[in-house]
Formats: sequence, structure tokens, C-alpha cells
Amino acid sequence: MTKRKAELCLLLLALIWGSTFVLMEDAIKSVPPFAFLTIRFAIASVCLIFIVIFIRRTPIMCKSIWLLGFVLGGLLALGFALQILSLLSTTSGNSAFFNSAVVVIVPVFSFLLLSTPLTTRLIFSLAIVMFGLYLLSGSQLGSMNHGDFLAFLGAFPFAVHIVCIKKWGTTLPVFSLVAIQMIFATFFCGLATLLWEPWQKVLAPNVISQPSVWIAITICSLLATIGAYLMLAYLQRYTTPNRAALILTTEPVFAAGIDYMWNQVTITDWRLLGCFLIIVGIIWGQQEKKMGNLNSASSA
Repeated sequence: MTKRKAELCLLLLALIWGSTFVLMEDAIKSVPPFAFLTIRFAIASVCLIFIVIFIRRTPIMCKSIWLLGFVLGGLLALGFALQILSLLSTTSGNSAFFNSAVVVIVPVFSFLLLSTPLTTRLIFSLAIVMFGLYLLSGSQLGSMNHGDFLAFLGAFPFAVHIVCIKKWGTTLPVFSLVAIQMIFATFFCGLATLLWEPWQKVLAPNVISQPSVWIAITICSLLATIGAYLMLAYLQRYTTPNRAALILTTEPVFAAGIDYMWNQVTITDWRLLGCFLIIVGIIWGQQEKKMGNLNSASSA
């Protein structure tokens, strides 16, 4: 595969992740949020375990894989939980933009956990993104939308997830590690479903048979979870991490565009300026060479 084809595939990956916000927003009108995530991660777990055991044949019964998988699975479950809960009270476009802050939040946790220095460029890019988030929230922190706040909080576990992989996961088999963390993500989301949601509702034929539900589950589990994470690991062989991250920052742009076409939701006045500043801050922050592989992953 050529570099150009790899980067075009990364653009497709950003489109897939951006589209999931609208799909999840529609699906959770019928399926409880944690139940939706449980089904999504369960399907991904079964498929990945099959790949690991019968196709890749990589080691899986390793203590370090299971320990790190437990931590990473918990972070993924928390990040996706905050992300999908945000869709109950904000638009898919806003949720995607707030989650995109993970790309610039990562260097902060990299500094705390890896002692990677924070440069002037990164500090200024963080300031630009934060101001963009302020404008996108409605220019009044006191009346910040609850869903916007949850989506922003969701960026933090995703950021820690990326740094933890950099610190402890680089020597472990990728397929096995991804499979184990999906198993634990399924467990945590399933536990939340049993404790706090009417999970029996999912079993109703009139719910699971709805196109908005099974289409969202299929795309989110197969394309946006299994395909996306495996594709990302493969495509980075043909391009630099910084270029990959730069391309993936188009995810919230796709999400806002799809939100406009699907739900006729527009972003106007100061919110439009906020979206622009978020993108500028993320892109500018991605130019820093020292950020390396840390910013080469996405939330959705």
C-alpha cells in the first residue's frame, strides 16, 4: 500500500468514527445507553478472540496482557459511557467536537505519566482548544450544556488510555491486548446495565428489530470498533503518526456535517467560531514533532 492510499483510508476511518455519533444518538432513543455499549463491545470481543485464537494465533494467556487489558478496558468503558450519555442532552456534532479535545489533552497526561515536556506550542494549542470549547458551549460556563460537559469529560479517559498503551503496551501483542480490553469493556458496561438500566427492554422484538438500532450496533461494533482499531494499527506503517493524527482530526467535521444532513442541526454564530478554533488548536498542536505516537488515536 502506498502512503497516499493509506492516508485516504485514514480519512475514511475519520468518516466512520464521525458517523457513529449520529447513529448512537438515534439508537439510544430505543436502547438504554449502557446496554448499547455492552452489545457493541460483546460483538467486538467475540470477533477479536476468534481472530486471535484461530487466525493470528498470538499469545493471550499472559498476566501482563490481562492486567493492562483490565485498566484499558475500564478506561474505554468510562470514555464511551460519558460519550454516549452526552448524546442524551446534546447534538452528535457537539459531542464529537468536545471529544476531539483528546488529541490535545494527551500531551498533558504524557507529561504526568511519561515526563514528556510540555512545549510552548502545545500550551498555546491547549489554550485555543479550551477557548473554542468555551464558545461552543454557548459562551456562558454557568449555563454549559450537561451533554457538552459529559462529552468533554469523556476525552480524559481516552487520553489516559492512549498514554497507558504508550507506557506499558508497546511490547505486548496488539491483537491480544485489544481483544482483552474489549472483554473488560464489555464486563464494565454490562455491570452498569444490570445495575442501572432496564436491560430487559433490549430483548423486546420491536426494539432490536428497529433499523436505527441494529444498523448502529452493526456499524459501531464491526466497523467503528474492530475494523477501525485494527485498520489504524496497520495504516500507521505507511505514514507518520503526526500525519495520521492530523487526518483523524477531521472526525468532528464529518460528525457535524452528518448531523446537519441527518438531523438538520446547524452550528451558528459563536459556536461556529468555537468549532473553528478547536480544529485550529488541534491541528496546530499536531505539528509538534515531540508528540510522537501519543496523538495517533481517536475516541469513537
